[in-house]
Formats: sequence, structure tokens, C-alpha cells
Amino acid sequence: MHGFLVMEFVWGRPVAAGQVDASFLDYAARYLAHLAHAPAAGIPMPQEELLRMIEVNVTEGLGASWSHRFARANLHIPPADAVPAATDGRMMLHEWLRTGRGYLKTDAVDHAADHFSPGCRDTAWDLAACLVEWGLDRPQQNFLLGQYRTVAGDTTLPRRLPFYTIAYLAHRLGYAALAAQMLGPHSLDGQRFQTLLARYTSRLQPELVRI
Repeated sequence: MHGFLVMEFVWGRPVAAGQVDASFLDYAARYLAHLAHAPAAGIPMPQEELLRMIEVNVTEGLGASWSHRFARANLHIPPADAVPAATDGRMMLHEWLRTGRGYLKTDAVDHAADHFSPGCRDTAWDLAACLVEWGLDRPQQNFLLGQYRTVAGDTTLPRRLPFYTIAYLAHRLGYAALAAQMLGPHSLDGQRFQTLLARYTSRLQPELVRI
């Protein structure tokens, strides 16, 4: 109506790290499996642009030697349109509500078309985000990925996920670095982004070593 969305108010609380259990992981896996089969409205970012983003962000965030490591790696790089999906793009835990009727994913529309996303993309991008943002232990990771693969019938995910994990981390590293710089060290938000920058850096380096 007049350019506004009118929706029912839903009572709930954001999911916290200590509340990630099997029921939540199963819901998230089914949600992402649904997205994997939903019509992908939009055009994926060309793969060469995504690779360029990784190169620039890794070079500026970690140094040229890390970027060279990525360039030399024998890493499976799937085509941009290999499994195009209606990517969510916002998988942080506070984006999920625990309600009296179960879980609800909020802020789930149109991020595939904004300026901070690679466009409609392989659902492996969102799965990588879950692994990065939720602090899951190995059994929880295996459960989430196993549930998703079962529901979605996605047999090639293990080959695609390492690339998208690096891509997601490089993307978030650049995002956090820019936000921390723009907000400055004396603002609380600037300090929060500086903390995020350190976390993404510490997560990206082992991924690059692993390849």
C-alpha cells in the first residue's frame, strides 16, 4: 500500500548462540533447501568479478602472499550459474526468530539484488555464511549440511562449499574493514566492526591454508 509492506507482527526473540540446537538446524536446512529450488530472480555476478573481489579483499586484508596462495590453489571453482538460487544473503543468528509457532527467518527478501551481495547465487553461499556466523562445532556443521543435502538432493555441495566459504569470508572481511574505517575507532559500532574484522581474518587464513 503506497509503497509500504504491511505484515502481521510476529512475537519472538532472536536466536542466540547458545540456542542453536537440532530443531533450529533442521529448520534452517529446510529453509535453504527451499531457496535452492525457488525461482532465481536476477542475474548472478559474473564469476570473474567474484574472483576479483576475493583477490582484492584478500590482498588488502591479509597481504599479497595470501592472494597468491588462493590464485595458485587447485580449488574447484564452480560456474556462476551452476546452481543459481534466490540467495537470502543475511544468515546471522539475530536474523532468525524463535516464536511460539516455531522459527521464522526475517529480513529475507531482495538481498540478492542489493549492493552488498553477489546476486542470485549458489545456495552454497548461504550455507557457508551459516558455518561462518553461527559458531557451530563439527557435529553441528555435519548435521546442518547433511540435512540440507538430504532435503535439497544436492549431491555436489562438498565440491562447491570450500570455494564459497572463502568467497563469503573475503566478502565479509572487506565489508567489515570498510565499515570500521568509515565509523572510526571511537564509535561503538566502529569497534564492533573492528572485532568482526579480526574474526573474519582469523577464519579466512585457515581456509586459505587448507586449499
